[in-house]
Amino acid sequence: MLDKVNTENIRYVVYNDIRDWQRREKANIIDAFFKFAQAEQQSEADELIKSEGLNIAEAKRYISTSSKREYASENGTELNSTLPKMSPLNPQFKTKKQTVFQKIAAFIEKFKGVGGKLL
Repeated sequence: MLDKVNTENIRYVVYNDIRDWQRREKANIIDAFFKFAQAEQQSEADELIKSEGLNIAEAKRYISTSSKREYASENGTELNSTLPKMSPLNPQFKTKKQTVFQKIAAFIEKFKGVGGKLL
């Protein structure tokens, strides 16, 4: 009888230890994923800003705001402020604005729910 009780107690302790370990490992994996995704988000944001020649501070502000909302908007002056200095009368302005908007919208969609701050 004593051996059966000890065996049951050991099984119970081992089972709970394994369950606790699994929960910790799952949390560690999730944390590692979010850290990786946020690093990728930062890297891709920097590359987008650089490749399009955007105003760094304004672009990061616009992307951060859009990330919090989980969508990018063409309305208002936020998007325009990210663009390189160019007259709105310039025929390339509208094309550049549309290209930048599409890239940022795709970026926001890709990293939706990741969180993170753009530095």
